[in-house]
Amino acid sequence: MSDQSTSESRAIGGIAGFASLVPQIFYDLIARFTPGIVLISLIVVVIIGSDEVINFVRRDWHLVSSSFLLATVTFTIFITWTYTIAIALKGLVVLVTEVPKYVKNGELRYEVPNLSTKYDYIKLNNIDAGNRISKLNAEIHMTDVLLSGLVVTIAIGAAAELLGKAGTRLDVIAVAASLMVGGVGMRIHLRVRRDTAIENYSHLLGYKEPRTENSEMQESK
Repeated sequence: MSDQSTSESRAIGGIAGFASLVPQIFYDLIARFTPGIVLISLIVVVIIGSDEVINFVRRDWHLVSSSFLLATVTFTIFITWTYTIAIALKGLVVLVTEVPKYVKNGELRYEVPNLSTKYDYIKLNNIDAGNRISKLNAEIHMTDVLLSGLVVTIAIGAAAELLGKAGTRLDVIAVAASLMVGGVGMRIHLRVRRDTAIENYSHLLGYKEPRTENSEMQESK
């Protein structure tokens, strides 16, 4: 093999390796970065009080608009909150339209056998399909982190109110509670979408269920 073809192969391999990293970085941003920004901003507001935040915006907004760094941070927080609110609103709709179909006695009725094995099989046989399911897994992880953090946020706000700390927090607690309700609905929606996708993709890609003693006994009959 010539030096030119070897260098081309290395270049192609490097590009492919970088391309495979991009989805993983993106999914990490969804799963960790998004809930982190939402929860940090909520906890800060619930500690100092929403009225203090409003006073800061009215008094010192010129500091944000005159600083590129502060403006970038503010814009990032705004975009993240927009994404999170959209998810919560979708979750509220899901609670009314989809949950009655999939939940029984507090548990999801939709079950996929050999879920993790099918997921690994899909990732090995179809990268695009595996990436789609990975994105759904990242979004499920995001809702898990968000729900846990919202519980902590509400607890901090309630404790501050009971201790008589200065500042208004009931509005922040109401926002956190609304996000929790929407988050529960969205998690159910994402779980059903992921499991359905795994079932459909594994069937289309020719996955075969592992043989069990029961299946062997039925075949022998």
